Amino acid sequence: MIGRGMLMPEIKFSCMKCGSEIEAETTLAGKVMQCPRCHNALKVPDECMVPGMVLGGYTLEKMLGQGGMGEVWLATQTSMGRKVALKILNPSLSKDKEFIKRFTNEMKMVGMLDHQGIVSAYEAGNANGFYFLATSYVDGETIASMLESGKVFKEKEALEVVKKVAEALKYAWDKYQILHRDIKPANIMIEKGGEVKLMDMGISKSLKEDVSITMTGIIVGTPYYMSPEQAKAERDIDQRADIYSLGATLYHMLTGRLPYDATSAMAILARVISEQATLVRKLNSNVSPECEMLIGKMMSKDKNQRQASWQEVIDDIEETIENDNLAAPIIPEVPENIPMKSDWLMKAGVILIIACFVIVSIALIKRGENRRAASSDIEVKDDAPGVDSEKKTDSAPVVKSKGPPRVISSRAQPSVQEQPADVVKEPKSPAVEIPDTSRKEPGKGATILSELADRGLVLSEKEIEKVAPILKDYYRDLAQLKENRSATFVEKRDKIKAIVYDTKKKVESKLSKERAAILMKYLDDERYQKVHDILAPAQMNQRRLHQRTDTPPAHATMPAPASTHGK
Repeated sequence: MIGRGMLMPEIKFSCMKCGSEIEAETTLAGKVMQCPRCHNALKVPDECMVPGMVLGGYTLEKMLGQGGMGEVWLATQTSMGRKVALKILNPSLSKDKEFIKRFTNEMKMVGMLDHQGIVSAYEAGNANGFYFLATSYVDGETIASMLESGKVFKEKEALEVVKKVAEALKYAWDKYQILHRDIKPANIMIEKGGEVKLMDMGISKSLKEDVSITMTGIIVGTPYYMSPEQAKAERDIDQRADIYSLGATLYHMLTGRLPYDATSAMAILARVISEQATLVRKLNSNVSPECEMLIGKMMSKDKNQRQASWQEVIDDIEETIENDNLAAPIIPEVPENIPMKSDWLMKAGVILIIACFVIVSIALIKRGENRRAASSDIEVKDDAPGVDSEKKTDSAPVVKSKGPPRVISSRAQPSVQEQPADVVKEPKSPAVEIPDTSRKEPGKGATILSELADRGLVLSEKEIEKVAPILKDYYRDLAQLKENRSATFVEKRDKIKAIVYDTKKKVESKLSKERAAILMKYLDDERYQKVHDILAPAQMNQRRLHQRTDTPPAHATMPAPASTHGK
């Protein structure tokens, strides 16, 4: 604890009864004296920093935290009667005149910052040999304390917080070229009203410029969230270092785990420089592929592969949030003043839906949209995409299948040959044609429709006819891209984005927004492994190229599928 055992030339404190400011010589420390105003008996503090002490016009109330730079106290500014957060520098830093000069100049610049997302700096000064910085007091909780309590943020909640931090950092960089250099959960505060505040702007920059400070063992920035270029002590640092740190913070918020961890600071820095963080979705499967791609880009080892500006970061975050909103099925909320129906009524509703489906299926059968199969078990095999082949047999009558109705091609013509009287007819669901992704996956169309139905989307015959050609083109384009061995990693990634964007627009032109969102969300989930298979070979080629040229490899986090619901 700084100041413990170090006495100022004079001890200033307040009377807890009348509030008057009292000055006492250090020789009276720990002794009892009488308040000159109210004559209340009180004890003179025997420590430098204790509640009731006065420092440069600020009365200390309680300690909020402490670290390598010093202590942070909740205090009251006597002249203004307002609460402030008072940062008191460690005496070891206060002895360095050059550092204090840079610190003071930096604080003047930070004092010019006027943004709702940045904690305001009121005053930088010194009193009785102690340098301090008074900032606005934020009544809230840091992201760090939330994570320590076991909280794992939901994707949209975390993205909204990070977006506000990015907006604050954009303002500081665009207007004053100010870097933070120590972005971490402990420096992001959320007020009780929900506002996000970024703390400690500029302090770490002053530390960075002092080589002797680094040599004493005070780490500039926090190793867990530090960018590779900071870990290498490179001098050419720009806003992309802060972008990395914010990405690492988002990683921690969504997984509840640090991107890198080790038993010592040097070991952590070594991992930051040379190792790849575990993929976000391996730690939290609820995170969307788009969000994983966002984090992977922000945390790229090569700063040239990160977003080039804060505006680009903000745009990527907004696109990810929009994708998340479109991907979620819209479920109407039940008004609070309407009581919930009983369980039997809910079950009746489910039965009614099933009955309607069966009735529609029977109606389609009567219209001639089914085929009869004459085997013990009905199978649908595609000889080519979009073409169905039919197995015929003259064996015994067909036994009715116990499984659910199978889906067949809408182009298949009903058999005109009369069946034996003892053949049991099997009702079939609407005939459809959905393209197979490959010859090794017969019946893919039926699988798609079945899985979509499980998600609450039952396509009508007309809707199937509209989207089938779109999906056929979609799967064909992905297959062709996978076979393209000459395309680079970046070219394939951009092509995937274009394919998905084009598919999304076409689907939205055929279905309602809500139904299109469900279909595209299905394609999102199903496409994840396909994208991995497409990009992995290109990424391996990229790594080999870097190794041959002795260039450090780019961040190897596998980008997730391209945005399905882009702007």
